[in-house]
Amino acid sequence: MLKTFPLLIFILLFYVWTATFGYFDFNLKNPNNNYYNVLADGFLKRQLNLPVKVPEKLIKASHPFNPEFNKEFRQTFDQLERRMDVDDGFLDLSFYKNKLYAYFGPSPVFAIYLPYRFLTGLRISDSLALTILSFGILILSFLILLFMQKNYFSNLPPWIIPLNILVIGFSNVTLYFLRRPAVYGVAICGGTFFLLSAIYFLFMSMKSKSYNLLLLFLSGVSMAFSVGARPNLLISCGFIISLYFFQNKSFLSKKNLLNIVVLSFPLIASLLLLISYNHLRFGSITDFGYLHQLSALDFDLFKSKFFDLKSMPFNSFVYLFFPPFFDSHFPFIRHGHFSFEFQPEFYTKTTGIIYAVPFLLMFAICLVSLKAVMSTDEKLLKSFPKFEFYCLFGSGIVNMLTVSCYLGVNMKYVTDFISLLLLSLCVLLLFCFNSLNVKSSDYKVLSVTSFFLGFLSIVFGALFSIEGQFTGLKIQNPEQYKIIESVFNSTL
Repeated sequence: MLKTFPLLIFILLFYVWTATFGYFDFNLKNPNNNYYNVLADGFLKRQLNLPVKVPEKLIKASHPFNPEFNKEFRQTFDQLERRMDVDDGFLDLSFYKNKLYAYFGPSPVFAIYLPYRFLTGLRISDSLALTILSFGILILSFLILLFMQKNYFSNLPPWIIPLNILVIGFSNVTLYFLRRPAVYGVAICGGTFFLLSAIYFLFMSMKSKSYNLLLLFLSGVSMAFSVGARPNLLISCGFIISLYFFQNKSFLSKKNLLNIVVLSFPLIASLLLLISYNHLRFGSITDFGYLHQLSALDFDLFKSKFFDLKSMPFNSFVYLFFPPFFDSHFPFIRHGHFSFEFQPEFYTKTTGIIYAVPFLLMFAICLVSLKAVMSTDEKLLKSFPKFEFYCLFGSGIVNMLTVSCYLGVNMKYVTDFISLLLLSLCVLLLFCFNSLNVKSSDYKVLSVTSFFLGFLSIVFGALFSIEGQFTGLKIQNPEQYKIIESVFNSTL
């Protein structure tokens, strides 16, 4: 663990550098009227809408969702000022019955924004909130790997967990948000953070005799917060609970039923609060406000296609295999552009995870190694942590298929599933290293390919983070951009 500590600090510093555009200043003295802070203002005033003045012209509009009309009321992320505040406009806020609402899940308000305000008297910036969540995702990934090592894999090479942490730290797409810290990243990273918390507490509960129910309850609370940030994560939470229920052979026993009640109760309670929250705002328990956005798109035209199973095959293919764009100019690799004509506005710059995170190719290599393990001793497979693997891999696949049903593809949605897939790969990789003979050719192949693909993934993640969704560091901090560019150009 001590050997990994410097790597964690290094990644944290890289996160801070990215989120602050190289200035190492989180702008905490600014008003920070970002969406979540203003939503917190509304909650403190016992109202669900944002307490901001709505322009009279917007109220009187016959069709306020027309992008040409509402353009003057929207803003884009200010890369120089490093903010996305209601002071600048109402981009992607929901407009309903002459009031403005945030469709983003409310749980980050209660987990970060209000506690920070009560403790410091200040309004936290999105950049700091996002840095906390991003590093939290990394720490939870580290804790899950330590859990696996302690309980299942005692015979590991000393470099494998540090390598996994570096790959996860640079490849889990949080850097994409940190380059443009805004409400979107806080909601999505918040959902991932709490989902990983739920999984970690669930794993711990299965090895604990004294604190089993407490850990199950904490897992349920974490699930509640994850769904409160990202409602689409409800499907993977249901998958995890079902998996936990049926993994016990005596699943109808009183003890197992009690465990399920303790695990499920916080999630059910949060669902009741969430549907009430929707009903009080929009008059429907299933209306989260997505279709009422003041956006560059008129979502009124796409109601029936906003979540469509027919989109799943193509979008899944894109999330897996869409290539990046390589060129000879720094940073040399960029997220790919879509050239097809149908609904191109819904398909933002994206790179399939097979290209963005080559380390995922280790899945195939691990499967080959598993054959070698079986040929040595089939009993070794009985020691494989099936529940933990299925929990991580299954929830990752479920989340990927869920976001693939959305109308279009967006790189930011990869955050919903990439950490889970990487952790499940790490479990598989640790099992192979733990089971294979150190002197065998399979062990050596596994080691070399792990290093090579891991190195590529780390480098790709760092280079992608230079630009992020837009032009990134080149505009945010031109001086540092030129220095880094000259270093790379002189080296290559």
